[in-house]
Amino acid sequence: MNAHPTRRAVLFAAALTTLWHRAGWGQESGRTYRLGILSSGATRQAPGWVVFFDYRWAEADDTCQPGLAAELVGLPVDLILTWGTAAALASKRATATIPIVMGSVGDPVKAGIVSSLARPGGNVTGFSSQSLELEGKRFAIMRDLLPGIAQIVMLGNTPNTYIDLAMESVERLVTAAGLKFDGVKIDSGKGLGAGLDVVGKAHPDAVLVAAATAFFDDLFRQAAGYVDKILRGASPGELPVQQATIFRLLVNLTAAKALGLTIPPAILARAEVIE
Repeated sequence: MNAHPTRRAVLFAAALTTLWHRAGWGQESGRTYRLGILSSGATRQAPGWVVFFDYRWAEADDTCQPGLAAELVGLPVDLILTWGTAAALASKRATATIPIVMGSVGDPVKAGIVSSLARPGGNVTGFSSQSLELEGKRFAIMRDLLPGIAQIVMLGNTPNTYIDLAMESVERLVTAAGLKFDGVKIDSGKGLGAGLDVVGKAHPDAVLVAAATAFFDDLFRQAAGYVDKILRGASPGELPVQQATIFRLLVNLTAAKALGLTIPPAILARAEVIE
């Protein structure tokens, strides 16, 4: 387990510190709260109140998530903040009483984490990145960029519930378009190189990479607000799961030139262009 804080863990701690410091929360009660985060980092505290952060990071191996969640429950912590579908599922299965805030998850309803977005019920709430919808949009952009493609490979890590859902969703779209689809799942034990070797042997026309939660830093900042509300007494089951509302389309012209791609004007008009 890595002892160094990841960028998103630091962002969360900073956001939480700023939020509570401005609100003056906790100065009267003098209570110490213990928050569990399925990531990595160190203990932090702020003037006037004390919050201890217990970090757990699976180091890209989602098979470790159930054990790490059980560790946080056993401490015990007052609340668990998760990052990604595997962490959210592991935490939900580990406890039905400790509040859980999802910093980011692809589709919590389809993954069976909450019963609905509006009223999640139980002890889990948080933020959805709408990743499954974005997978389809990325496929549409790929077809606009490469109208003559016949075979697509999608790359993702395993075991991961979100990746299974994403590949099923994209495979339906690719098959309906009359194209060939291959899903390549990277085994964390064998490493990225082994997965890329499989991709190379397939000789696809294009490769889609499944969404990575590391890109959703804005959701991680917003999660601090939900943690604040729950520790003030709000029920997680009554806080709606919120969805991402800000999306960015970036085009790297240098990379496109190296790949021999001509970016259609319609895409350039919508994108943030990197020269």
